[in-house]
Amino acid sequence: MKYLKDDAGRRDGDQHILRTNHVTWLLAQIIRVELVMNALNTDSRKVETTRKILSFHKEDRSSDPNNPQSILLDFISSCQNLRIWSLNTSTREYLNNEQLQKGKQIDEWWRQVSKGERIMDYMNMDERSIGMFWVVSYTMAQPACETVMNWLTSAGVTEILPGPNLQPNERLMVMQEVSPLPISLLSGFSINLCLKLANQMEESMFLDR
Repeated sequence: MKYLKDDAGRRDGDQHILRTNHVTWLLAQIIRVELVMNALNTDSRKVETTRKILSFHKEDRSSDPNNPQSILLDFISSCQNLRIWSLNTSTREYLNNEQLQKGKQIDEWWRQVSKGERIMDYMNMDERSIGMFWVVSYTMAQPACETVMNWLTSAGVTEILPGPNLQPNERLMVMQEVSPLPISLLSGFSINLCLKLANQMEESMFLDR
């Protein structure tokens, strides 16, 4: 809380200081919103602290909306805001509809890609999907961790493809081997997700030893 108070004070004194989505991203790395809200509980400083967390966001219009880094910086505050609002509706006055709608876009994207039994194919994600998953790693680390572990522990990804000697309506089922996650994808994971993955992989590797 002291950190937020000091930095918010610096920002109020100079509008060019610490008003950037990079700061929002950093706060998302080091501050678990749920823990802050639970720790303050009924404390009168709860709403004020929340307001300060939200106040560092700056709406930037990226020239490349499909760049993973741009997507992360563009959506991270909206998702933080949506999460804060779901935990404490009294913060509604600090949010705007655009931020809420952007947060809901991520939720809708996640519901679409994670529904059903099909495993997410992390080797063939386009740049926009990579950026969206990075945002999910900050706001829904546990579900994100579960999908990654499902990928790493699966026998492979089943695909149904047309074959050269098959009839037009016939398909050939093949199993695509699971590969380690590419560094380009890992590089954007939140620290919280990385810690969860490390713990679960350790348990999976040494459970029977």
